[in-house]
Amino acid sequence: MNKVTTLQANLDSLIPGLAAVGLTLLCCWLLKKKVSPIAIILALFVVGIVGRVLNFM
Repeated sequence: MNKVTTLQANLDSLIPGLAAVGLTLLCCWLLKKKVSPIAIILALFVVGIVGRVLNFM
């Protein structure tokens, strides 16, 4: 039987919630740099779709 290990599972074993905090801080930093919130949302959406298609998310 194959066991699937995800990046999130590996990060959670080290520091729980690290990816979520990092993503939140990245979004806050982008907002301070005057990046449009809509652009950030669309970028996250695209990264999620591409990550799913390429099987790394």
